[in-house]
Amino acid sequence: KGKSDYIKIYQPGTDADHNSPSNNLRLTANFKDRIKSNLASFYSNISYDLAGKYFLNIYLRNDGSSNVSTDHRWLFSPTVSAAWKISGEDFLKDAAWLSNLRLRASAGRVGRVFQEDFYKGGPIYNVEIGWPGTPNIPTYNAFPVMNAAYETGYVSPGIRWAYVQQQNVGLDVGLFHNRLNFSVDVYRKVDKDLLIKLPVMEEQGYSSVIKNGMDILNYGGELTLEASIIEQ
Repeated sequence: KGKSDYIKIYQPGTDADHNSPSNNLRLTANFKDRIKSNLASFYSNISYDLAGKYFLNIYLRNDGSSNVSTDHRWLFSPTVSAAWKISGEDFLKDAAWLSNLRLRASAGRVGRVFQEDFYKGGPIYNVEIGWPGTPNIPTYNAFPVMNAAYETGYVSPGIRWAYVQQQNVGLDVGLFHNRLNFSVDVYRKVDKDLLIKLPVMEEQGYSSVIKNGMDILNYGGELTLEASIIEQ
């Protein structure tokens, strides 16, 4: 078995009838209709509030997935957020029209769980064997050989977690006893270490190489406006 997840017998015959629908035994490492994975997560959350004006929150998370290679199985994901309620300061205590003024910021990351289980063990192979005396091609001196999984691609050893890393700054404003509220947010989000399939020469036995290395950057802003025009 080696590093492969398991070996499955596909369409076997019986002792009474050696002919199966495929006329052979096919052993396939990491066959895709069988997926077994485990995910363990540990986390803690710490919050601090000073005088109802200064807020700090720290969220710590550690995730382990069996779908990631052994050397990179665990991912530590910290998140920190802070806020300042400016409207609670003494220099704004006489501003009756200002119901809420809050400045906030946050930064952190969270992992992306792989749905497939064959990324964890490096290269995968197909093995074909026939009944005694009638081995299937490809063989070597009548012994079955391992074939590279051409269509799947070469899974590079040491696949790491993919994760999302994001920073955000926002401002919340409430006016006239919170009858008019709006929020402004600016964010930067990066998807890091995503898996990418790089084409390779077919003579190598694979159509592509799968490895970490793709990052996607998104950034922008959001504006939210809420008004209570008529109240009874």
